[in-house]
Amino acid sequence: MKKIIALLLVLLFVNCGGKTEKKVDVKKKGAFSLLLIKKDQVEPLKSKETIDKIRRDIIEKKITFEEAVKNLESNPLYKEREGFIGIQRFGLFALPVSEAEEVSLFNLKAGEISSIIELPSDFAILKKEEIIEDKGLNHILISWKGAYGCPIAVQRTKEQALKMAEEALKELKEGKLWGDVAKKYSNGLEAKRGGYLGFLVPKALFPSHRGSVLNLQFGEISPILESILGFHIYQITKPWPDVIGLKHIMIAYQGALMAPFTITRSKEEAKELAESLRKKIINGEDFGKIARKYSDDKSTYKNNGDLGLICLDKFIPIELEEVAFNLEINKISEVVESPGGYHILLRYE
Repeated sequence: MKKIIALLLVLLFVNCGGKTEKKVDVKKKGAFSLLLIKKDQVEPLKSKETIDKIRRDIIEKKITFEEAVKNLESNPLYKEREGFIGIQRFGLFALPVSEAEEVSLFNLKAGEISSIIELPSDFAILKKEEIIEDKGLNHILISWKGAYGCPIAVQRTKEQALKMAEEALKELKEGKLWGDVAKKYSNGLEAKRGGYLGFLVPKALFPSHRGSVLNLQFGEISPILESILGFHIYQITKPWPDVIGLKHIMIAYQGALMAPFTITRSKEEAKELAESLRKKIINGEDFGKIARKYSDDKSTYKNNGDLGLICLDKFIPIELEEVAFNLEINKISEVVESPGGYHILLRYE
């Protein structure tokens, strides 16, 4: 399971302008849950026929997919989430499947079970899950020391975490912006883009949270809900665009993440340069021309800064997503900071 989680994390944070050898279609998506059976777990069961029987039992409803995950999985979080591995994009699947297997997976209907897929050290069975595309989900997570997956820097007690969650909920009900409250309080990775999780996917929710969240109206805020990760607050919101076309200009500085060693400008100088370039574009200078001359993203500058079609959690730093996905088409962003430097964004689709 650790290998699969590691692969998922790698796919979640592809560098700006990242490319892949596989055929990729980010517009083609599907939400999936995974039942992973290690081959060394199968050995005592004598043969692959036993794996076939597990699949048949699921299809014949002698056991649910979720029950099978809980029976076979040892990872507490993965077990609690009933095997959910997120929304996948064609060509960027979080398992080393063949293109034919991937086509078959994406052709499944919600609720259907895949054939058994043999991996180097595991057998996999996947279930396609429902995506509610006309609803988005905002989220705040407040962890405490000892909660599963809690960041090392978090030292608060469970009681302190609950008090903090109550403060966050109070601020939200007073009308403060969700993004501001998420950035102030939340320990979830999505806090860096204002707490937006993506499309509403029922299976993405902890089972004990589903009733409360799925009954929310647009804009309504959930009560504080608890899981092994911490305390959660949710809100149903208007979904962001699924896929956008994006160009960018990146101005790096000495010490920025992955900055070329030839970069000598300071952080202050980088921001000043980015602001001056944005003014030139606003005043009519060509975005592509400036990208070719000034951008420090060497994978995109020759192509006028074009990142291509992107979706959440793919191709750009998460710090840029809130601005990028809320830009109007053919509009220029303010200067936005990421660990790699300062960016000017242009949405074209």
